[in-house]
Amino acid sequence: MSGIRDDIKEVVKPLGDVLKAVDTKKVEGVINHIDQFSSQLTGIARDSKETIQKAKDAFSRMEDIGDKVNRGEGTLGKLITDETIYEDAKKTVETAKSAVETVKSAAESAKKTLDTLRNVSEKIEQGEGTWQAHQR
Repeated sequence: MSGIRDDIKEVVKPLGDVLKAVDTKKVEGVINHIDQFSSQLTGIARDSKETIQKAKDAFSRMEDIGDKVNRGEGTLGKLITDETIYEDAKKTVETAKSAVETVKSAAESAKKTLDTLRNVSEKIEQGEGTWQAHQR
């Protein structure tokens, strides 16, 4: 029994020495830091849960919109699924292109006419031309 008691003393004595050397203020500080860190982790976890829920809600709404588009509902759905609207839009673009070409052609023609009128006007001012030649 005394041998067991001596063995226990040998184990407990270093443990007692360690406990005497421990600064309780430092231990309290470490515990406080761990507590603060735990609170921060709890806040981050809560914020993350909210963000994940918002993302799930957004994806759900996007999925609903995609389903409506696929069913041809709404303006975008009709534009995507209705061949008639596509053909009408294509014709409108082609008509607009044709109108632009017509305007370009008319502008070029008007420029040529203005250049010709400017040239004739300059010749008249300089006394050139068939009428002026007969007057001399």
